Amino acid sequence: MAETPREGNLKAPIRHALDWQNPDFYNEESLHTEMERVFDICHGCRRCVSLCQSFPTLFDLIDASESMEVDGVSKDDYGKVVDHCYLCDLCYMTKCPYVPPHEWNLDFPHLMLRAKAVHYKNHGAKLRDRVLTSTDMVGRLAGIPVVAQVVNAVNKVGPARKVLEAAAEVHSEAWLPEFSSKPLRSRLHKLSLDTLGFILQLNALSCNDTRFRIIIFADDRINAVLDDLPARLAELAGNDASYLPLLRDYLREGAESIERDELVVRVNARDLPRLRKDWEKYAKEAAPGKRLTLSPETLDGTGGVLIVSSDGNIRLDNTFEGRMERLEETLQSAVAERLMPQQTGEANSG
Repeated sequence: MAETPREGNLKAPIRHALDWQNPDFYNEESLHTEMERVFDICHGCRRCVSLCQSFPTLFDLIDASESMEVDGVSKDDYGKVVDHCYLCDLCYMTKCPYVPPHEWNLDFPHLMLRAKAVHYKNHGAKLRDRVLTSTDMVGRLAGIPVVAQVVNAVNKVGPARKVLEAAAEVHSEAWLPEFSSKPLRSRLHKLSLDTLGFILQLNALSCNDTRFRIIIFADDRINAVLDDLPARLAELAGNDASYLPLLRDYLREGAESIERDELVVRVNARDLPRLRKDWEKYAKEAAPGKRLTLSPETLDGTGGVLIVSSDGNIRLDNTFEGRMERLEETLQSAVAERLMPQQTGEANSG
């Protein structure tokens, strides 16, 4: 039996994947409607006021409006709230009581990310923004021998910092990191995994150094395994004996996470006919006590399910792609442990 929705939420947050491939994702009117809904909830709570400047900015706009409600704030001012969000995720992970699986389905960082994407699609980005966010490119150019020393010296000169502030809007008193022509990654990359294992056995490195080096050297191997994962999942999806029980588990997990009795389930074009013939039995086994409707609309993807509440307000992406996005760090850790069980074990026990 489904739990009765209640004020606030004590369950672990569920992060739904951004539906960025949906054409409505970039619809500015739809975006403003969702922002008004979320801002109104935030206005009534104000629990996140002590976090980033987005929330004081929002509340000041509301308090200064004629109605002292969200409907009194101009849509043109919504961008002021978005600009102050640095996507740190603190509000979602530590403060907000209305994140999924709560019925209000509030994900402030994802909403801000969507707003930034819509702004970029409609207005592009300034040269200053493109340069400052291209950290790899800046690091490579400023890390060239001689250039690195010149850049570091110039960054310590007051008048030069004033010029940088005027041109790139980097405050003249802000701390700037120094650039090196010999970055750590390029120096450590000369060691092999065999050499690293020998060093570990000699206990020549501290725990922190060991863990960091393992991550650096395993990076290429881990990425190779993860890059091969979609192909392996596609192979799994073709095996009914293994795939259908897994699909039922995904369905059960999603249905239990959404506090609704009526849910709509979407699958890809290959899975739709496989499930349609025995859907009632399959749905009853996966989520007894709930009414699950199999949508005729199909998804793009390798496998899994997308579960949506009947009113469309709550979505749980339990497709292979959605789960890989949510569990990216967990997958990386699991692969690292399989590739180097001895080294990671020693690093974690140091």
